[in-house]
Amino acid sequence: MSFHGRQVVAIALAAFSLSACKTLSNPSTDHNTVTVERIDPNSKITNARTKRVKVSKISISVPSEGKRLAALGLRRTTYYQGSNLGSHDYRNIYKLGKGLPAVVQNTLEYVFDIDAASENTLDVSLDLTVAGSLQSNWWCKFWDVKVSTTMTMDVSAPGHPAERKVYDAKADDTYCTSLTMFPSGPAVAAQITKSLQLIVEQIIDSRSGASSDKGS
Repeated sequence: MSFHGRQVVAIALAAFSLSACKTLSNPSTDHNTVTVERIDPNSKITNARTKRVKVSKISISVPSEGKRLAALGLRRTTYYQGSNLGSHDYRNIYKLGKGLPAVVQNTLEYVFDIDAASENTLDVSLDLTVAGSLQSNWWCKFWDVKVSTTMTMDVSAPGHPAERKVYDAKADDTYCTSLTMFPSGPAVAAQITKSLQLIVEQIIDSRSGASSDKGS
């Protein structure tokens, strides 16, 4: 590869890193807010709106605002101080931002229809975990970030035991980086949004399977 070609590749890598990562301004602990936004429904999700299950109420329990999701990327930089070998740790903390209950409510409305006349009620609890590790290959150092989301749903009706369904989704992504750069809060939030989308698709698939069983 020519010198000019290597320059182009280097510039492209730098732009890619900056678009998905955040540089620490100093060696102390830095905080990133993870604010999850409304999911972007695909055709599978939007088409399912015509077959929504009616419930009179949806109760939602989610991690509270400010919850620490993960401490991603303990990075150790080694340096010499006099005749002694020293080191310093860089750490980025991810905390949940505002608005997650509303996002979950909007997400569920693709598969449930709130109707005051229905005898069914829906209780939903959501759990989030985020983990990340710094790795490398021949191309660059990169963060491997994994988001795990579990949604537990209990549908209840008078005189009937609650029907529980548990859905798990994982959204993995990688972010090419250098020095003390970390994935940004919006980047991690986008992975959580993706996991919610996957859960809605699972609910749709499970409902389609139940309908097929009844019709067989």
